[in-house]
Amino acid sequence: MRSKGGGNAPFLQFHNMIYNSNMNKKGFTLIEMLIAVALLGILSSIAVPIYRGYQRTAMRQEATANLSGLRMCLEEYYAENNAYAPGAGPYTWSNNGGTDTITNWLPCFNPRNAAGGVQNKFDYSLSRPSATTYDATATGRAGFAVSGDVFTIDELGVKTGPWPQ
Repeated sequence: MRSKGGGNAPFLQFHNMIYNSNMNKKGFTLIEMLIAVALLGILSSIAVPIYRGYQRTAMRQEATANLSGLRMCLEEYYAENNAYAPGAGPYTWSNNGGTDTITNWLPCFNPRNAAGGVQNKFDYSLSRPSATTYDATATGRAGFAVSGDVFTIDELGVKTGPWPQ
């Protein structure tokens, strides 16, 4: 006479052996790792350009804020001296090579970045300064996301370039 379930005993032993051996393994399979790496790559390809766009926007806002500050300094100088500049210029400011012919006579102009450090992603210049006119320009330096960006503001407040809205 056969015992109950005796015919299935070898199958159950084999099933338990396979099931228990898979359950005791720790770690990830190769396919799981490949899926995880692919998902990280997809997320990175979306996130990195967005982050760089935010960086560029922040750099542009620093330049426009510094140009607005320069304009205020020029208006203050004009109120005291009845001219926007002491001579025909042109005048420049750049911490890249130490060139600074603006703050020598306009000490209130002190370009800074958002972190409070010296602004170094733009060079600033005054062209055609006279008793009644000027063009203040910020030019993006090479090697930064703003390379080639040019912002200009004149004595009337007319702005050219990619000023934020």
